[in-house]
Amino acid sequence: MKAKNILWVVVPFLSNILCAQHLDLELARVDFWAPVIGTGWIRIKNDDDGSDLSGVGKTTAWSKPVNGTASKSPIAYVSGAVPRVSACFRKEGANQICSNAENGTSTNIYVRGTVLSINGMLLPPKPLVNAGAVDVYEYPIAVMNQQLTPKLIRYFELFKIKWEYALTDGPDALWKVVGVSEHPLYVTLDAPKAPLSHHFLSLLHIGCKEGDGTKNNAEMLAKVWAYFEQRQVKRADGQAMTYYGQWSGSILASTTDGLLKHKDGMCMAWTRLFLDVLKMQGLWEENTDNFIVVRPRNSDGLLVKTWSTNGTSGTSGNPSYPYKNIKGTPFYTNNNEYNWEYAEVSLSSALSSQNNNNPQSDFGQHIFASVNGILYDPSYGISYGSPQYTTVPTLSGTGTESVYTIPDLDNYGISAYYLRPDATFLNIQMNSINNNDFVYIYMSLNY
Repeated sequence: MKAKNILWVVVPFLSNILCAQHLDLELARVDFWAPVIGTGWIRIKNDDDGSDLSGVGKTTAWSKPVNGTASKSPIAYVSGAVPRVSACFRKEGANQICSNAENGTSTNIYVRGTVLSINGMLLPPKPLVNAGAVDVYEYPIAVMNQQLTPKLIRYFELFKIKWEYALTDGPDALWKVVGVSEHPLYVTLDAPKAPLSHHFLSLLHIGCKEGDGTKNNAEMLAKVWAYFEQRQVKRADGQAMTYYGQWSGSILASTTDGLLKHKDGMCMAWTRLFLDVLKMQGLWEENTDNFIVVRPRNSDGLLVKTWSTNGTSGTSGNPSYPYKNIKGTPFYTNNNEYNWEYAEVSLSSALSSQNNNNPQSDFGQHIFASVNGILYDPSYGISYGSPQYTTVPTLSGTGTESVYTIPDLDNYGISAYYLRPDATFLNIQMNSINNNDFVYIYMSLNY
């Protein structure tokens, strides 16, 4: 009798083990959901067309067809949020589609998740639900056991969760790995200040990847700016974006969305892109003019970096602007070369810019950003420090007035200034520390 009693106790236990070993589930889909409380969910937009990459409150982060390669979609939260996750499983080889339903018959198959990317983060064991299809099961929405660390930017190229199942969630459960889901995950410092229409993937990618591990605005700004200083800014998919990659004959963007889509833009677009990266992390200066427009004080335009004379004393007839250039038609050839009909001043070397060592170098004005009183020029990856409040003669020559000047830009980046007597002629003054002209802040706007 004793031997029979022992056998009667042990056989069901062995039966559970055998069932678990032969159930052979496979992971089919993993969904991430908006937190129940707070505004920690960030909807992501496609760089190319602004279409939604994530849903209003849910996004499928990982999915695998019966025969095929798993697809992965990015997920984004604000730091401090508590992610919610659901999943779908099917028997191996079952040619059935997940139901996306949580209502159904509860089974004795338990599933749990272990986040491999963050120590100690878990999804609790839950019984799977069968919603009708014989071989398909749903893991109902579950809340992670801990929040994403508040005030900490994180970037996970692949956020990994190990999924396991068993036929009980008791202490004797034998857990079997059923699969590992992986997908990009972005965690911002604070809730984005950029509008929903500007929640582009690359803005998240730049801010979170470059700012990964930073804990405040100052650290984040320093890391993001260090990336722009390298002059190799790329989209999330690795495609390079240029500053004046084409001087003519192309779509030269003036907005963030245009720059992301066409991957080539002017200073206005690069300034907006830089500020939007910061805005996606929640950095914003309320009621502060951070969109800076500069232009020459006395001239019609400026020539950037190294322009040189041909050794003559100049034939323009204007002693203040002695050199003469005459534009050819078309003025820009091969999309990135100057065509002068006559030139006493010519470009020796351009100022290196984002993914381009030969950008256009003649402008009527220039645009860059101001953050916390420091001037950042994302087009060239150069910071000019703080502007100087300087007293200068008025344009009429009667009296004086005070303007904001930028000596670091004027003395380093600008070779010459020009007057434009007509559409074709330029009268040019070579720049020096003691020049007769200079750049000043013509306008500052709140972007």
